[in-house]
Amino acid sequence: MHASPTTSMGGHQSELGRAGRNGVAVKKRIWLSVLLALLPFGGILAANSLSPVGTARWFLRGSELWQQEWPFARGKYIPIYLNNLLFEMGMLRPVQAGVRGFTMELDLRDLVTQSILSSGIWEPESTRVIEALPEGGVFIDVGAHVGYYTLDASKRVGKSGKVVAVEPNPPTADRLRRNVSLNNASNVSVQQVACTDTEMKLHFFQAGFENTGSSSLSKNNARSNQEIEVRGARLDAIVKELDLRRIDLVKIDVEGAELQVLRGMTESLAKYRPKVIIELVEGNLKNLGASVKEVREFFRQNGYVQESQIDADNYLWAPI
Repeated sequence: MHASPTTSMGGHQSELGRAGRNGVAVKKRIWLSVLLALLPFGGILAANSLSPVGTARWFLRGSELWQQEWPFARGKYIPIYLNNLLFEMGMLRPVQAGVRGFTMELDLRDLVTQSILSSGIWEPESTRVIEALPEGGVFIDVGAHVGYYTLDASKRVGKSGKVVAVEPNPPTADRLRRNVSLNNASNVSVQQVACTDTEMKLHFFQAGFENTGSSSLSKNNARSNQEIEVRGARLDAIVKELDLRRIDLVKIDVEGAELQVLRGMTESLAKYRPKVIIELVEGNLKNLGASVKEVREFFRQNGYVQESQIDADNYLWAPI
């Protein structure tokens, strides 16, 4: 049975009407989805204008909860991608926050500064060793990064003391200088070099912004092909140049180059007998031709004994 022309045309018009209504409904859903997606961005913008530090801490806490509670493998790291996107868009920026009585410029994309921003502390056990520095003391921070230990030590040793902050990575050293300036820390000397056992030019690999603290003389340790040239210098030479008359404590965290640093400070160890906090990670050392066994033997030969294992990777050595 064939439909009449009139019936066929009416049905066609009805279908066109339904298609038009469906098209409008689809457009409405699309715009609603866009608006809903933009709401968090608008909220972040508004909150960030009122309290940048509070917004950064809220965002970090929300990201932690998301990763803990999200029930699926896919989508677990959406907050990390969102964090990076917000930085690229300029909606989030490094913030200046109070930390343990001093001020730091902190980037919530970076592993170390994330922890400092969210918890107010980094490596609590090592921090307690820094707290024992005496008024008028001298602290050398080899691998100072953005200055957490440097600034804490600066406060402890006071105006009559001295802090030497060694950081070879140019953008990290720039932030370190800004943090020193923020605190008017006149007792801090920033040395933009890599401590080693011989004065020479070195190949240095810059890690990504998500963990700048893993930058290293080893490409494998940095997990990066971003290579630059930096100046290498013996710590003994820096001590002489600054005319230091005492050294109470040295912290060494240089992503595998710890033995080279030690070999470049034998005169300072013999003369001033400071305590040494040192990070020892077997894999990192191996990538630069050393081992934990060799580091231990170096200390033994130079009259040092391990006082304690501070945490999983950090050790405190003291003169006998």
